[in-house]
Amino acid sequence: MSTPDSESPDLDDQGLNSISLEELAHQLGDLGEEGFRHRYPCPFLVLQHGPPRGDDWIDLNTSEASMPRPKDFGDPLKGIRTIPLKKSKRNAFGSKITVGRARNNDVIIRAPKISKLHSTFLPTGKGSYSLQDMESLNGTVVNGDRLQKKQKASLKNGDLISFWRYVFEYVTLDDMILRLVGG
Repeated sequence: MSTPDSESPDLDDQGLNSISLEELAHQLGDLGEEGFRHRYPCPFLVLQHGPPRGDDWIDLNTSEASMPRPKDFGDPLKGIRTIPLKKSKRNAFGSKITVGRARNNDVIIRAPKISKLHSTFLPTGKGSYSLQDMESLNGTVVNGDRLQKKQKASLKNGDLISFWRYVFEYVTLDDMILRLVGG
């Protein structure tokens, strides 16, 4: 299991500081909804697709032509990885939640085509976020549209976000709880 606030986070086989949905479901059962909301007062990134480890080729002058469809949550929770969008003690950037391959980011994606500081999530209100590309070389894509350097995009539940060839679904806390209880 990942420990989001530790100095040296554990990384999964995709190179992410993630936790399985199966583990989140156990935590929800153990903590109850109120305790779970206290531990995770944030949205989540649910991994939809990641490149095979060691697959780091890309034509830098093109963007992804299409994005895979989200996984069907009717499948068992086992094996599906997610990242809570929480601040860690590793990152000193105020309220920004940073994404990148460097280990001082809140969301770590250890892949050579991910920039050290790739993107940031910026709070925009109660539980809402926008996403900003931080001049990454291989881009940030929201729902198939590549963000220009420093461009911000408001996020809503179900949005698909791509950092290089990693595709995540943006899931609000309320929707995550419904998914974990099978609702």
